[in-house]
Amino acid sequence: MDKKTRNLIKEYTSEKKESSDNLIPLFEKVLDIFVVTHYYDQDDDDKEYDTLFCNIHSNFTQGHNCVACNLNNSNRLIQNFLLQYKSFHDSQLTFTNFILLLYLQVEVCNEYFNIMSIPENYRLKYFQIFQEVKHWANFLKHPKGFMLVHHPNWTFEGRISKDSSKSKLKKSNPFLDSDFMKKYYSGDKNNNELYKTLIRKEDLYVEFPNPINLITKFTEAQKKFAEIISKNEIVREMLNDKTTLEEYFSQSEDEIIL
Repeated sequence: MDKKTRNLIKEYTSEKKESSDNLIPLFEKVLDIFVVTHYYDQDDDDKEYDTLFCNIHSNFTQGHNCVACNLNNSNRLIQNFLLQYKSFHDSQLTFTNFILLLYLQVEVCNEYFNIMSIPENYRLKYFQIFQEVKHWANFLKHPKGFMLVHHPNWTFEGRISKDSSKSKLKKSNPFLDSDFMKKYYSGDKNNNELYKTLIRKEDLYVEFPNPINLITKFTEAQKKFAEIISKNEIVREMLNDKTTLEEYFSQSEDEIIL
């Protein structure tokens, strides 16, 4: 290993030790909420757990339906990220990865919403958290006017520096929280105002959502998603037409095209 690489690792490790964000216990709780919501005890001794989305399989009696597998795979990425919580210390890095992984699951769910013809007003009523995640993901993917600011501070809801109150910060500078994301990163209509708001601003705050509240609302929305399939025969028929491989179990392994 090159000396520059070793020095960088040493510097990173030192920064980690000095971190005051205290993300480890916070995301330990996030992991616990996620696991408790998505895993169920099994009666079968050979298998300890079943997942919320694996249970979707039981709603389709013929062939192999891909909905459960695809949703479960996206959840596996979230889970495996959260299992690394003991290494979390950088707020910007941690929340960026966390929100983008949630967003990948949101996009999977939105695609199935389209197939199921779920009305927009119903989505907004029961899946508003998906919109919040998407707004934050838009900000992270397409920062737009945010590229005009100088040295922003990265924090999260419930943690503001001891010498500054949230109201004071909002008066002195733009405060980039979920309300800000909803206004400026849900579309392009406010782009001109966004650029004027952020140009040459210094030391403003980006406040990510509280991760415990976020994962609680997110998992509740996922439970509602699974419930829509299990309790609505018309929805199952819509999904069955496009997401079930009827000959899956009758073909040999070599014949199955994935």
